[in-house]
Amino acid sequence: TLTGKGNYSGSLSAKYTIEKGPSVVVSADVTDWTTGSVTLKADVTADNYGAGSVTVAKASDPTHPQTLTGGSTISSGTVEYSYTAAQNDTYTFTVTDGAGYTANK
Repeated sequence: TLTGKGNYSGSLSAKYTIEKGPSVVVSADVTDWTTGSVTLKADVTADNYGAGSVTVAKASDPTHPQTLTGGSTISSGTVEYSYTAAQNDTYTFTVTDGAGYTANK
């Protein structure tokens, strides 16, 4: 019941759908000190809308991310992308799904 002053007694309910955004898990082929290149693997899951894009950016040059293509399906809904890191830096992988939701690692 809603009165003229805006007071309410009773209950309200609404149905909401919470959509799961994409996720990314990153691993390296080398876990010890090295002077050589390191292959970084990004396992990307974007169940609801599919992965629209996957990029990797270096902390020393964050305004020029590289778009990764040609991922390999490793399980239902998960695609693995590889990137060879040739220099010491911090690398950030970003996945954007088809709806525009993002995940970083």
